[in-house]
Order: sequence, then C-alpha cells, then structure tokens
Amino acid sequence: MAEQMLSVVVIDSDAESRRMMEIDLRNMGHVSLDGWAGDLHAGYRLIQQVKPQLVILSLDPVLDEAVSTMDKISQNFPGIEIFVSSSRKETEVILRAMRAGAKEYLIRPINVDELTTAVQKVARARLARMAEGVNAGKIISV
Repeated sequence: MAEQMLSVVVIDSDAESRRMMEIDLRNMGHVSLDGWAGDLHAGYRLIQQVKPQLVILSLDPVLDEAVSTMDKISQNFPGIEIFVSSSRKETEVILRAMRAGAKEYLIRPINVDELTTAVQKVARARLARMAEGVNAGKIISV
C-alpha cells in the first residue's frame, strides 16, 4: 500500500515557532502542512475547512482557552489527532491537556526527533486502520 500524506494544521501564536515547525514538518516527506493559524479562533475555523488528520496546537500563552478549543475539536472532530506544545512542564498542565484530547505533549523548544517520532506513530496507526478496513470482508448468507 502506498504511503499517504498526513494532513496537518498548526495553531501557534509564536511566528518563529510556526516557522520552525513548518520546516520540520516539510522535511518529514509524508506530511502535508495544510495550513497554520496564529490564534485559536482562526485555527478552529481552519480545522472546520480543512478537516486535517493532525492538529498541533500551542497551549501558550492562554492555557484555558487552548484547552477549551481542544475540547471542542475532540467533540466535533473525533477523528483528528491533537498534539500540544508548551514551555510549561507542570504535571497538572500536562494532565489537563491529555484529558482534553491531546495525543502527545511536546515541550518547547520542540525536539525535531520527538516530533518526527510522534508524527510517524500517528501515520502508522492511520495506515493500520486503513488496512483493517481494506481487509474487512462481508458475509452474506442465503
């Protein structure tokens, strides 16, 4: 089965962080960066339009609003994987993010190897789910 592109949207208010993430994602080869937004509201609208497979969302600087947005994404788009990034390392913050639907918590500055490993994990899981669907059969008895 041919490798499919993983559709990604980045929501991050830090322009330099977005630029670095764009470079890292484009270097992965099997990732399609389908858009980025500098604020949570624009990011949510972008998700509604693009319907990506992966969202990478920054919790900085407004944690409560970011967690609320993650809850909304998880409820309205259950097929979308969410990664969060933050400079905050407190256990309570990480736990809140995971409970709101984060699949990965990436500490800033983001290590490209950690990002690559996390993205590859999502891509492999999606391929496995697609393969299960292809092999699924249908039994009809008369």
